[in-house]
Amino acid sequence: MKKQIEAYINERTSSEDFLEFIADSLYRICEVDNTPSADVADLASREQRTFGIIRDILSDLNLPGEFSLVPVDHSKIKEHPSYTPMFYTDDPEPYKGRSNMVFRLVPDKVCETAPKL
Repeated sequence: MKKQIEAYINERTSSEDFLEFIADSLYRICEVDNTPSADVADLASREQRTFGIIRDILSDLNLPGEFSLVPVDHSKIKEHPSYTPMFYTDDPEPYKGRSNMVFRLVPDKVCETAPKL
């Protein structure tokens, strides 16, 4: 079974179309400047644009799943023993308006669309 899965992945990822898709996707993501900046609102806006691009890319793949944005809770992060203040801003709420994008595969849909081996 492992060999069949490896063969399937190699077949899907070795085509010129796939390589072009990956290169185009990376280019689209890199077009958005996501370097840290003191302007937290601007940073959040650029992150949201990047999330939109990633959402479009994954949607084009027709993966069976759901997207969600999980707001970052600065108060919880500050409580973590490994927390360190952000070096690029003095903003007291550096995570305001920011979130993590999560894509969760839906198991029932995965089973329906999984390749037959």
